[in-house]
Amino acid sequence: MSRVAVFIDAGYFWVQATHVVFGARGARTSLTIDYTALHKKVLDEVAAQFPGKDLLRVYWYDGPDSNGSKGPDHLAIDLLDDFKLRLGTRNVTGQQKAVDGMLISDLLTFAQSRAIENAILITGDADLTPGVVSAQALGLRVHLVTIGPPASTSPYLAAEADKKIVWDPSVVVSFAKPAAPLPAHASTSTSPPTSPAHSAAPSAQAAGAETSLPQTPAPLTATLAAAAAAAPQLAPVANQPPALSARAANPEAPAQQPPAAAAPASNASIGTSVSMAQGNLTQGTPAAVQPDSPAATLPKPVLPTLAAADFAAIASQARTKIAAGQNAGLLATASSGAQPLPNIVDRAVLRTGAAYAGRMLSEPEKRQLRIAFKALL
Repeated sequence: MSRVAVFIDAGYFWVQATHVVFGARGARTSLTIDYTALHKKVLDEVAAQFPGKDLLRVYWYDGPDSNGSKGPDHLAIDLLDDFKLRLGTRNVTGQQKAVDGMLISDLLTFAQSRAIENAILITGDADLTPGVVSAQALGLRVHLVTIGPPASTSPYLAAEADKKIVWDPSVVVSFAKPAAPLPAHASTSTSPPTSPAHSAAPSAQAAGAETSLPQTPAPLTATLAAAAAAAPQLAPVANQPPALSARAANPEAPAQQPPAAAAPASNASIGTSVSMAQGNLTQGTPAAVQPDSPAATLPKPVLPTLAAADFAAIASQARTKIAAGQNAGLLATASSGAQPLPNIVDRAVLRTGAAYAGRMLSEPEKRQLRIAFKALL
């Protein structure tokens, strides 16, 4: 039975959709996607291009949110029939990683296993060209769907596609709309008046706006400024990142947490400080600027770092878990050389590292962890 699968590069999809709707590249939050309409359009495209053939499913490739988890759009994709979300990772600078590699891996896997005979790609990324050519060598026919400005689609990728399909702007706007604008009062300025005349005779337009916060009286402002100038400077506080290597001997111990930020000063303490500043500046520094005050500025927490012993412990944990699970057979196919780890194994190793450290790993840490894991193969 002949089957078709659809592969959507979400990064390309979002950039091109904003180009169509706004005429320039914009943020994802500037658009609202009608996923029901998008679902219908994709399935209609499959029926139009491959009448009588069955759809395997639609794969949506994207990076996670900045916090490493699924965002609202990812949860919407999860609810769609025939759609499957495939998430990569993000590095410390917020760039999505492993998404192109995941798409190419799936394309080659389906072609090699003969699960599909035809593929529809919605992308324009030149990095996918080698994967497309390799899949075609295995007998797969690849149809390329593009949206937005033609210049955003790689000519090398388009040249290799078996068929080119363009979704014109009328198609895109059927499922992509501008996000709802902010309420009018959200942009109203709350800055204080700039002149007495403006304060005494507000315009009719400003009469209905929310009342601005009053300015601090000039005598009190001068008093507080003098108090701040007389306050001693806080000495820098050392805050070296603790090492996690102590956990290597006890891998099940909970990850160290960054120090909690100090609680903000209450209104009562602020009022006391102002009263002291007004009453008598010669008796000492106001409480609000004392070094021992809860309101004193603390240094920014520094996350714990991983040492060589930690990477060895994580790698050992990951290998044990994989060997005891349903993907144990993949360990035999993993290479200790320069070849990348199988996708499922790599994700399991990185998840173990994140759980061990209590945070997402940086790209250098991921590389060191992979090296430590390969040393056990």
